[in-house]
Amino acid sequence: MVTRREFATLAAGALAAPAYDAPARTGSPAPGGRAAEALALRRFAESTSPRGLEAAADRKWRAGWDRLQAQASSMPDGPYVVGLRRQLTWFNEGHTTVLPFEFLGAVPTALSSGVWGTSLPLQAKAFADGLFITQAADEGLALLGARVTSIEGVAIEKIVTDHIAAWPGENPAWGHNWSGSLLHSPGLLRGLGVISGPMDAAISIEARLPDGAKVSANIRPGPGAGHGGVAVERKPAVCEQLEASKSGGNLAIPLASGSALYVSIDDMADSERLSFDNFTSEILSSAQDPRIQRVVIDVRRNGGGDNYLGERLRHELARSRFNRPGGLYVLAGPATFSAAQNFANRLERETFALFVGEPTGSAPNLVGDAKIFVGAVTGITAMVATKRWFDGGPDDRRRWIFPDLHVPSLFADWLAGRDPALDAALGHVATDADDFGKRIRYFERASQTQEWNPYWASTGIDAVR
Repeated sequence: MVTRREFATLAAGALAAPAYDAPARTGSPAPGGRAAEALALRRFAESTSPRGLEAAADRKWRAGWDRLQAQASSMPDGPYVVGLRRQLTWFNEGHTTVLPFEFLGAVPTALSSGVWGTSLPLQAKAFADGLFITQAADEGLALLGARVTSIEGVAIEKIVTDHIAAWPGENPAWGHNWSGSLLHSPGLLRGLGVISGPMDAAISIEARLPDGAKVSANIRPGPGAGHGGVAVERKPAVCEQLEASKSGGNLAIPLASGSALYVSIDDMADSERLSFDNFTSEILSSAQDPRIQRVVIDVRRNGGGDNYLGERLRHELARSRFNRPGGLYVLAGPATFSAAQNFANRLERETFALFVGEPTGSAPNLVGDAKIFVGAVTGITAMVATKRWFDGGPDDRRRWIFPDLHVPSLFADWLAGRDPALDAALGHVATDADDFGKRIRYFERASQTQEWNPYWASTGIDAVR
């Protein structure tokens, strides 16, 4: 798997390269425009994914693409892009998707003059207790620090549920992680059918402030990214302060009066400050201090990279004095994805690590190492996974690693700079109730049967895909 920087380079190169040329089929029509682009992505997925032949033979897959291709040339920009992404949910893989423009850093030229080239002057962040406005400008200032309750009269729980259902991934946590995009992307809202009408029409947003007061705003989309404005006043958490002091998220620092080693790994990649190999050496050297009694590894902000870089570290941890009940903790959450998921999988499988926080954004058995597709008509960038990673083994059918110590992320904690998950890992005392003795079939331990119930999952997670 590639690092974020490598992926950005790969995507940029793909944008300049010719799109995938779908093979012609005897007797099939030769549609033009967006219909041809949709057909090309369909054929690319069928010929690239390890499950491509299965998809091509599946009635639901074929029917969905046939409908989309028939409508593609007349579809508005929002529903078209979301429709392509929705079709790829058939694979239930986070590495097979139409990439969000926020990730790529730009909207393709062919779409930039339409709804995808507009934005709202808002930024939002997803928590277990709601979707909160964390930055705002202009008409959106009234919403700063508020929990969104509806957009255009549609309850936010329904909007986020529909968003997750249309967002490819192994589990709902990955779509939840990206749900903040809903508050600045009119294209996404139009694609989900939340808004319609003139492109510059004001969008009605209702919310509640922390004190319970209702607030609302009618905001007109404008051109550009729209990410400026006023940020909500808050105190940075300990991990954020440490990252700022080290100018990066890969760091190892003693905490709890020197009795715990906190290891933040935000990228499975070399950083500008040091290579991952040197970082590993730094961790292992710090862990030799006899005062250190536990290691806490934080991968809550880690979206992936090279999944082989963590091998030395996890092998050393597995044979260290910390590989015992109460000696090793992993902080994880919905943004834990790709190579970070691989690293977490292997720690779970080979150590007595306890997981703390929220469900991971991917599954123990996943498909990664994506290949890039660029649409010849709209310039959309998609990726399709090519390689299976069976870290969990053939009997592990989980869609995530669920935390052994479930600590929901709450807006009030984030605002106050509190980190209850880190506190739980630092203060936990291991007991027989932690299922340490059930590590033969570790994926069946009691914690893995729990349900995750963030604010939008009022009917349970199975209501979403």
